[in-house]
Amino acid sequence: GPPRGTRVVCVNGALGQTADGGYAEFARVATPDLTPLPPTLEDVDAAAIGTAGFTAMQCVLHLERYGGMTEPAEVLVTGAAGGVGSLAVALLAAR
Repeated sequence: GPPRGTRVVCVNGALGQTADGGYAEFARVATPDLTPLPPTLEDVDAAAIGTAGFTAMQCVLHLERYGGMTEPAEVLVTGAAGGVGSLAVALLAAR
């Protein structure tokens, strides 16, 4: 998992659904449910982009880690007019 002190977000783990801790300052979750936040992303911005943003970020990170994406890469984003797609385009453009 990420090193201690890394800023992370948990978008899985059923927090606030079947497990308490959705609004807690600290919560115990499984490491695979954590996604490291980019160092340039401020806390207030991370809180504002919500589920669509983190879904897009997880998709881009998955492409980078497991999709064999090399620099420079062309990526087709289907549904780029929606919330997840438009944020994925912005994340990919910022790479």
